[in-house]
Order: sequence, then structure tokens, then C-alpha cells
Amino acid sequence: MSVKGKRSNKDKHSRNDKTDVHQGDVLLVHFGHEWKGGRSLCGNRPVYVMSSDDSMKTDNVLMVIPLFRSRSRDTASKDVEIRTIDCRGLRYPEYAQVMNMQKISRHQVIKRIGRVKSESVHKELLSAMWGQVGEQDERY
Repeated sequence: MSVKGKRSNKDKHSRNDKTDVHQGDVLLVHFGHEWKGGRSLCGNRPVYVMSSDDSMKTDNVLMVIPLFRSRSRDTASKDVEIRTIDCRGLRYPEYAQVMNMQKISRHQVIKRIGRVKSESVHKELLSAMWGQVGEQDERY
């Protein structure tokens, strides 16, 4: 029984429910303890959720773009800056490295950091993503 004015543990956990994820959210995700080489990630890292809200209703998988505090060496021109003003939960500006898009499971989500409110950031990420697909098509 909860005391008036205080939240029960159930209420506290429902606010940070990992299943309530939407496109444009910034999450803290655990990528495992070991680096597997190549473009794989390890440890805890913030990510931007690219998956559509409709696909997340049925799938246990999320498409995310990892965020880093600095631009990548190889593909810096394709990195998209997410400023602290765009997402209040971020302490520092972060760079979304579109070239390193990952597919993760919901159980890897630690917590929700915030939400990117700016539609222009999402459009810029989509443009960089589709630009990458076009470049790969031209190589073949």
C-alpha cells in the first residue's frame, strides 16, 4: 500500500519502462563486454532510435545509430550532430555515426536518456542513411 504523496516501486519503474520506446528517443544501451572487431561496439553507449513506432509494436528488435562525442575519422562528413538543446537528456553534444547503424534487442536497453524533438535532426539522419545506401549501390 502506498502512502499518499509517495510513489510505489511499481509506479517508479513504469516511468522508465524499457518497452516504451519511440522513434527519435535517445537510449543508453549495453553492447556487451567484448569487442568483436570491425565496427562492433562494446560497453554502454547512447544511441538514437531509427525504428518506426509501428515496427516496434511487433518487433523485439530496434534499429539504432550509436552516438559518440567526436566525429568518426573515416566518415566525419556523414556524422550528424545532436546538440544538448535538441535532447535535454544529453550532457554533451553527440555525433550520430550513421555508417555504424546497429540492430539491437530490447533487452540491451538500460534506460531512456531523452527524446530528440527536432524533426530536422531526424530528416538529416535519414538523408545521411539513404545517401550511404546510394553510395553502396554505385560500388556494385
